[in-house]
Amino acid sequence: MQPHAHRLGRFQPANEAFAEFPTPTPGSLPSDLAVAGSGKVWIAESNANQIAVFDPASLSFKEY
Repeated sequence: MQPHAHRLGRFQPANEAFAEFPTPTPGSLPSDLAVAGSGKVWIAESNANQIAVFDPASLSFKEY
C-alpha cells in the first residue's frame, strides 16, 4: 500500500512482478489494510471517509 500515492501494490513471487492498482477515489489516503480469508483486501480510506475492498480475482475495487 502506498498511502500518498493512493495505490495498492502487489508482488507476485512466481514471476517476480510488481503491479499497482490506484484507489477509485483520488486523494483517499489508503491505510490500515486487512486480508480476508477469501483473499480480498479491505482498506480504510481515511480522507474519503470510506472503506474499500480490492478483489484480486477481478483486479477491481468496490467502495463503501
